[in-house]
Amino acid sequence: MKLEIKRPLVAMALSYFIALFFSFFCTSLALGILGAFWGVILFCALVGCVILCKVPRRTVICLLLCVLSSVGGCAAIDLTFQQYDRQLSHFADQTVHIMGTVEEVSFEAVYATYYRVHVSEMEEKTCSFYLQVEAPFSAGVAPYQIVSLRGSILPLSSEEKAEDTYWMLADQCLGTLTLSSEADQTILGNGKRPFTAAFVDMRNYFEQRFHQFLSNEDATLTSAILLGDREDLDPVLNRDFRRMGISHVLSVSGMHLSIIIGGLISLLELLRLPKHLRYAIAIVFVILFMGIVGFSSSVVRSGIMLILFYIGYFVRGKPDGVTSLFAASFLICVVSPLSAFDIGLQLSVLSTLGLLTMGQLFSNFFKRRFPYHNIFFRMFSLLPTTIANTFSAVVFTVPVIYFQFHELSILSPLSNLLILLPVTLLMYFSPLLLFLGSVPVLGSCFAWVVGLACDLTRYITLLADLPNSLISLRYPFVLPIFLIALFLTVLCFYKFGKWFVPYVGAGTVCLLFAVCLFVFQTARADLPQVRYYHDESGNEALAIGVNDRLCLIDQSTGTYRRLSLSADHALSTWYTEIDTLILTHLHQRYVSSLPRLCQRVYVRTVFLPTPQTKEESDMTQQIIESLSLIRTDVCFFDDTLETLSENVRGSATTSGETSALENNKTAESDAPQTISFENIDIRVVFCGYLNRSVQKQMMVTLTTNQKLLLWLPPAYQENDRADYFQSYINRADVILFGIHGPKIKEVYTPDLSRNSRNVSIVAAQTAGSMMDPTFSKQFRSHFLKDDPQLLLPLS
Repeated sequence: MKLEIKRPLVAMALSYFIALFFSFFCTSLALGILGAFWGVILFCALVGCVILCKVPRRTVICLLLCVLSSVGGCAAIDLTFQQYDRQLSHFADQTVHIMGTVEEVSFEAVYATYYRVHVSEMEEKTCSFYLQVEAPFSAGVAPYQIVSLRGSILPLSSEEKAEDTYWMLADQCLGTLTLSSEADQTILGNGKRPFTAAFVDMRNYFEQRFHQFLSNEDATLTSAILLGDREDLDPVLNRDFRRMGISHVLSVSGMHLSIIIGGLISLLELLRLPKHLRYAIAIVFVILFMGIVGFSSSVVRSGIMLILFYIGYFVRGKPDGVTSLFAASFLICVVSPLSAFDIGLQLSVLSTLGLLTMGQLFSNFFKRRFPYHNIFFRMFSLLPTTIANTFSAVVFTVPVIYFQFHELSILSPLSNLLILLPVTLLMYFSPLLLFLGSVPVLGSCFAWVVGLACDLTRYITLLADLPNSLISLRYPFVLPIFLIALFLTVLCFYKFGKWFVPYVGAGTVCLLFAVCLFVFQTARADLPQVRYYHDESGNEALAIGVNDRLCLIDQSTGTYRRLSLSADHALSTWYTEIDTLILTHLHQRYVSSLPRLCQRVYVRTVFLPTPQTKEESDMTQQIIESLSLIRTDVCFFDDTLETLSENVRGSATTSGETSALENNKTAESDAPQTISFENIDIRVVFCGYLNRSVQKQMMVTLTTNQKLLLWLPPAYQENDRADYFQSYINRADVILFGIHGPKIKEVYTPDLSRNSRNVSIVAAQTAGSMMDPTFSKQFRSHFLKDDPQLLLPLS
């Protein structure tokens, strides 16, 4: 008996192969070989389906496009990368001269600037690729400016960390160019292209019109939703959108185009224009809208799909959404091969595929149960249809979410349903406000509707403050549960062919996840989770998680990338937010890196050393002002504050902070100050005066259950008062020597070996490693031996 395979399910299964392929192997440099390998496997599966099963011709074409897009895209990426990587490797660690056009300014401050340059000439040879430029000064560059640069180049293949490699590839950069002084940079002129300049000017004009008729908050929110400009958007609002699972609203994609083009088609139908003329006007409008929003990957994907969809009517063919989707993805990868590394494009393609396949199954079911000619039934079906579409999009994006973000919002179905009304109002009435805002009565009405939609959007984001709105996907049982439920769903659908099978699969996932989460949370209740992270750049961090609260102690150079890596390793203990962030040193870089980190990761309280100079006071004041906008408390540890145990629980006041800044006291006592976190007392101890220099000796002590742990992160210096720590060394139960403390280990180990006490000594050996099993065993046996309930399941 031959089995008939339905096209949506085949495309759904194949999409998972492609998604997993990109997720697993994006950081590999041998993408061409891997792409060919997976292409052969998919082609063999295709031949088997054609021979053994009844497969429609359209399905065969769709599958062939899938295989070609995956193999061709990977081969194009590999060829593009290898071509320029050989050229860049020839100049590795050398001073080179390049000329190019500034494409984007990622960050700019007094002490540092990061921007992306499209290189057109390197050492008087023509080329075309992107470089990330790092300047230790305020570069003063703007997009579309032509620059001449001279600096040291680091190819992407020389990056030692996979996180850095993927971060660069996602930005389509093949290397880093580091400038040493302002003399290395020369601005030659303006390289704004006429075609791009027209779209940029049009976009700026629209934003000015919004600010003319709306308040600043409403104008920035409207520009973010309609035009995708999130530069001036409230960072708290941006973070709340992500926590609620509706960040796609701020990324112009198919939803925005569908609403706008749908309204345009309806308007043209009222004018009784011919169908072909309506679709031709729609195609022109799609191209215009893509240019206004900046040709982002998500809007380009949806725009190409709509164009192919409308072209299908001109060639007398029936449009096919799945074929159009993969054709659009293939074209994007051909034009810009490194776009395959763009997480936004991956999420856009997979979510659209979920709507076209699984979402279509739900849609057909609701159409049969709720006829569209009945208005009441159509309104009644809105709720289950929205939830079904959200579920379909989430299911297909789970691979990327699992490997990239590691967390999922449980508010996503509800928030997507609630946000639909205000977003629809904004998409319909904001264009009317642009063109008819000057009309006295109509302009006021349209401005009122847009303002109401913005207020509704802000009220909806208040749901992000609900506890446990995010679920960590780092639990070990998440992936097996999902794969088992997916297998059972597909098997039951082929076996029974019933419409309720997908619901059973979804219910199975939710039930199994809830049961496993309850058992896991109960088993690890009151068990501290500890992670130690370090690298070869002088950065170390210690994370402690107790009772659903996470504390991160960071000793780093203050760059955003290092802070972000420390936070990611801390969150690997199955947490979704950081309750307490303790920074052992003050850096000027924190003025920019801390707000960026708190926008991405929810941090409740940040502890900083008390400023000792006027410059440090000004710097901490800037940090307080920027973090207050993100609803993050700032506290200081020194000998003037005695109630840090209350502040750490989210009730910190700013009176002590203000007085500390105004008095500008110098810490003349060597006595360490205590920060209470659950039942653990944390102290940061410096030699002599409170010194934030990374090169000076510093010690962190953790005391719980009458046991003392010493963590000695930085390298030992001859001029430091090493004997100051002797009293702590004599009382310690566990001593952790960081990767940068081998000298101090050599100083203290002989004395400890002659000590009659049983002291556990742990020294990190390799950079980038977490806590090893040896430390886990020693920590359990020595530090917490009197309380077997406080075990640390370290990995």
